[in-house]
Amino acid sequence: MYDFHIHSIYSNDCKYELDEMIKSARIRKLKIVYCCDHFDVHSEPHKDLTFDADEYWKEIKRINKKYDDIEVLAGIEMNIDLNSIVRVDNVVDLQEFDLIILSFHRINNIFLNEIDYNEINIDKNIYREYYYQILEVIKKYKNYDVLGHLDYIDRFGPDIKFAYYKDIIAEILKILIKEGKSLEVSTSGFSHRVARQYPKKEILTLYKKLGGTNIIIGSDAHYPEHVGFNCKNIINYLKKLGFENISVYRKRGMQKIRI
Repeated sequence: MYDFHIHSIYSNDCKYELDEMIKSARIRKLKIVYCCDHFDVHSEPHKDLTFDADEYWKEIKRINKKYDDIEVLAGIEMNIDLNSIVRVDNVVDLQEFDLIILSFHRINNIFLNEIDYNEINIDKNIYREYYYQILEVIKKYKNYDVLGHLDYIDRFGPDIKFAYYKDIIAEILKILIKEGKSLEVSTSGFSHRVARQYPKKEILTLYKKLGGTNIIIGSDAHYPEHVGFNCKNIINYLKKLGFENISVYRKRGMQKIRI
């Protein structure tokens, strides 16, 4: 079993040492785990949320030497916008990682959980704005491997019908497919109000219909007890939707494993 997305103390929103997270993974008999801590780069450097990459790699190497029954790989969950793209390569050497997940937690530099969705000027257009932002970034930025938890906005926003923004989602998925990127299926939504994976079934079905085959699975765990959460069940779910493989990354190179 695999978990392609866990966090550790290197993320600003996780208080657990990597060793503690990996001990939990070993209890659950996971074979491969990717530590993908948050790495947010802004157009304004003082707003960056980053960590010391050299220290990070050393810690992951130390953990791999300590345990021989699990492989821990180095990833990051990167959050950028159009204005910060030019800074990324000067901030960190992304080629040293095994996996880069590109995720979006903000709209116009405001975090999704800080938006008052009850305000009179917040309506369903915010969904189109969110996805349009993702589309514009991936049109210009290519140095990543996976698009993370695509419909994460559903955790916070109003219940908007998929048809209202399906056209933008389709354009996003077409770019992923054309460029050989992977789509993350995150089990973290099962512990949020949506009570399902990110992205929703409609997006996964559309991805499959358009020819998408590259998938990773991850718990997005910030607590030891969430490592590997529902990953086995989500593999069975993906099989039912017609997916046959998951993508495994080492040093940014992708291989397929049959599920």
